[in-house]
Amino acid sequence: MQSKSSRIAVIDIGTNTCILLIAELIDGKLMKIFEHTEFPRIGEGVDETKIISNSSIQRLNKILKEYLRFSHTYEADRMFAFATSAVRDAKNKDEFISYFRKKLDLQIEVFDGFTEAKFGYFGAVFDFEDGNSEHYTVLDIGGGSTENSYIDDGKFFSKSIDIGSVRVTEKFFKNGINVKSIEQAKNFISEKFLEINFLNLEHRTLIGVAGTMTTLSALNQNLKTFNEEKVHKSILAVNDVDILFNRLSRMNEQQILELGDFMKGRADIITAGALILLEFMNYFGFEEITVSSKGLRYGVFLFLTKN
Repeated sequence: MQSKSSRIAVIDIGTNTCILLIAELIDGKLMKIFEHTEFPRIGEGVDETKIISNSSIQRLNKILKEYLRFSHTYEADRMFAFATSAVRDAKNKDEFISYFRKKLDLQIEVFDGFTEAKFGYFGAVFDFEDGNSEHYTVLDIGGGSTENSYIDDGKFFSKSIDIGSVRVTEKFFKNGINVKSIEQAKNFISEKFLEINFLNLEHRTLIGVAGTMTTLSALNQNLKTFNEEKVHKSILAVNDVDILFNRLSRMNEQQILELGDFMKGRADIITAGALILLEFMNYFGFEEITVSSKGLRYGVFLFLTKN
């Protein structure tokens, strides 16, 4: 007889994306029932104004209504919604949370950088052969922030820094990508890396999660339609990332959009994401990165099944 956990709907409200995962544990294995991604980009302008705009809130409201319907259709027993960098940074965070509590009867938790990194780490490595191994370090490049985390001598370490694909795009690439704007972006990213240069990353296997990693993997494999089986646990060499960044930096948004159906919602920010990844790998001396298509929402799900 199969042993089942409750079916849980997890909603991940990021700076660029909003992702719904509905899953349950069956005989101790995570079984994905349904997963869907939309792109409300609630972090639009937040780096500059520190305010989540009303238009962003309305875009998200429409998506969350649909996700509530999906959760009912797939008979989820529990629901957990959380938000990350954009909401964390916003001055109107309390108003944002209150709006959805009143409008949709949905409570949204706001994760700090450490919590985001911890769930992201365990969600990234849970289905790797030695998922409890201490030789991994997990890199999560989001829209507004980047988290790096690892386990050392049984203790979890992480650091969140305020660079992400949306943030870097808005700061440096809004008026186009050229030699000068790339150099300015590189300098900004390098300065941020000084905040994490103490991390003990030597001799660790680099695992990458979130949209930048999975999109670059799909591009590197010349996919036109996203294929999770081909992307999950695929490997990107630093040279692959370098080639992809240089290719993307010479293309306009429409050309990038035509590279694959997975570019929807990412075409204008993927170049910045590729640059962050490339600079990270060069800064810390990584020759390759293994891509995980799982990550934060999976870590949250696994935590919820135990609590």
